[in-house]
Amino acid sequence: MADQVGTFSCLAEGQGGTFRFDPRISPPHIGTAELKTSVGVYFPLADNRCFVVHIYVTSKGDPNPETGLTRAFTAAENQAVRTLISGRFTKHASANEWTPQDVFDSIQGGKRSYVMCPIYSRPVESPGLPSTAVVKGIEDFLGPGSRLVRYINNDRVQGFAVEIQTGIIKTIEQKWEDKGGERVRVNDLPKGFSSVRALGARQDWYFNVETE
Repeated sequence: MADQVGTFSCLAEGQGGTFRFDPRISPPHIGTAELKTSVGVYFPLADNRCFVVHIYVTSKGDPNPETGLTRAFTAAENQAVRTLISGRFTKHASANEWTPQDVFDSIQGGKRSYVMCPIYSRPVESPGLPSTAVVKGIEDFLGPGSRLVRYINNDRVQGFAVEIQTGIIKTIEQKWEDKGGERVRVNDLPKGFSSVRALGARQDWYFNVETE
């Protein structure tokens, strides 16, 4: 039975993994939403596989970790985050039998790869945010080939859905509506999509870092 046209598989905050899709029964798009200060990643792999993750880093010292408005981390904390992320990517890739070279081979074969971090476009206004260290940790994992990856850091874009077969991306832009005199953010779906299918991935890409 084919999935509804306009459906995409969406990872929640902290979820991620290596996924294999049968294009006959799976939605042809996968992605995530509500990135805010977090980081979304899509890596194409061979044999209808891909790696997708929504990484969120917070600290026990934050006044409100649920808002996504993370305080500036110290240099030591950000270095710890960078090392943590690189190590987690290495461990996950090894356990799922792929390497950065598999990502590069897919890119050079015509597919596309993305790292999205909305707040990364404002480093002067938001110094020391751990999202910057997350991106650096991803680059450490990828090595010199990280230049092949497309980085999206428009702070109006806060999510994406990628067509698995082609790597074509549709972004989720931040939008607001007036409801009952209150401005409400509306950005659940990329343009042209009608529904979302949640993925049951483990929430093991949500990191709480100890403060100094």
